[in-house]
Amino acid sequence: MSNSEKFNVFLKKGLVYTLFALILLTTFFYSLKNLTVKPRFWVDEGVTIELARNFTEYGVLDIQVAPGRFSGFGHMLQSSGYPLTTLLSGVFRIFGYSVAVERVVMLLVMLSALSAIFLFCRSLFGEDKALLSVILVATFASFHGSGRTAVGEIPGFIFLLTSLYLGILKDFNFLSGIFLGLAMVTKPSVFLLAGPAFLISVLLDKNRNRVRKIVAGGTGILPPILMWIFLAVGSPFSANIWSDILNFYRNPYASADMQGNIIANLYGLLDSSTMLYLGVLYFLVILCRYFSYNPSIKSVCNFIIAYGVFAFAYYLRSPGWLRYLLIAELMALLVLPESLDLIFSRLFRRINLNNQISRRVCMFIVCILAMAQTFQFLFFSNIYASDSIIKAADFVNREFPGKSVGVLNSIGLASLIDSKDRYLHAYLTGLPPIGGDFISSGIRPEILIFSQDGLVDGIVAEIPDSYEVFSSVDGYEIHRIRK
Repeated sequence: MSNSEKFNVFLKKGLVYTLFALILLTTFFYSLKNLTVKPRFWVDEGVTIELARNFTEYGVLDIQVAPGRFSGFGHMLQSSGYPLTTLLSGVFRIFGYSVAVERVVMLLVMLSALSAIFLFCRSLFGEDKALLSVILVATFASFHGSGRTAVGEIPGFIFLLTSLYLGILKDFNFLSGIFLGLAMVTKPSVFLLAGPAFLISVLLDKNRNRVRKIVAGGTGILPPILMWIFLAVGSPFSANIWSDILNFYRNPYASADMQGNIIANLYGLLDSSTMLYLGVLYFLVILCRYFSYNPSIKSVCNFIIAYGVFAFAYYLRSPGWLRYLLIAELMALLVLPESLDLIFSRLFRRINLNNQISRRVCMFIVCILAMAQTFQFLFFSNIYASDSIIKAADFVNREFPGKSVGVLNSIGLASLIDSKDRYLHAYLTGLPPIGGDFISSGIRPEILIFSQDGLVDGIVAEIPDSYEVFSSVDGYEIHRIRK
């Protein structure tokens, strides 16, 4: 290679890494603008930081329902598992407890995910296509909608990419299993599906020692799962606890008509732009698997296809919760640049055109798609902004320091109340009531806070006469006990 060619390669690499740095900076500063209010603080996020707070203060991964008393359902509250809650717990211990701190942590996790995507795709496809994959994910609305909040999809996605890198590209199967196990316990409802997908991808891989890979990977999965049992399952030898866990993950949406869910979701496929987009992406993944001669790329595509089938089946059983498909969408976006390049290079070879043209066409299509995704993200995405819970909690913390506080059916709000004398009665989908009906049992906190929308069946519908209305903050009523 001549000096001029080396210089051109240097300039090209410099441009790729400069653009990658600009993507990270743009993501960071754009997200900072409305970090604590968009997306709105919601119940799953409230559960995560409540667990993190209680792990910091009491060493318990559970929801506190009264002073010194916990729900007893900690083993069923791990929708976002200990890799995330213990991380937040450590950060809270250093920087203090707030939504702002939690969201900054998740923003850094998002940037780490983009970096992991770049490194993973660079190893498979090269730097140019790795940059295109990062652009596609960074402009994807659901990546921001999920990534900014303290839920386990994006942290688990980082673990999953690390697992695939170690297992497929480096053949470090035991380490690959450890990171796959970490993904599973970070978001069980999403990443437990990666286990059978991993197994299928290995069985389809004819060029490797499949038995050794399965045994080593399966052994590696065990330590993260055993750690989850140690941290989250109070009585690991209780058959009732494992029965509760199994029943919960069998039907986490508490749906009485799962067959009806399946039929409704199947009928809605053609009306959903998300599902049509996902279908096109997976068709291209299949083509990539068929056209590629690289065994590592074929293995990754085998995993993506198998995982996508399992995720789609799990989605069909749900009440239409598209978040179950997020990781399948992200994985398909990763290989889209390679898919397009393979398709157009084959097409152009047939008509005797240079491969460089196919790469330019691929880049053009990805840029158009990224612009379309950006437009959808900025103007049409269903990422709701609200700071009502944060305002209500701040008001109570400011006006009633040290007072006892009762919260009705808002775990998110309860997680932000500073009072050590806090009571909670709430419902979570698929779980028994969290905390008892403290009002009916005669407990009278000095402050009572709730939203009228939150007073569902089973939550006290009438506030006792011993309380008077004190204020209302963004839809939350605040009552004070009469003097």
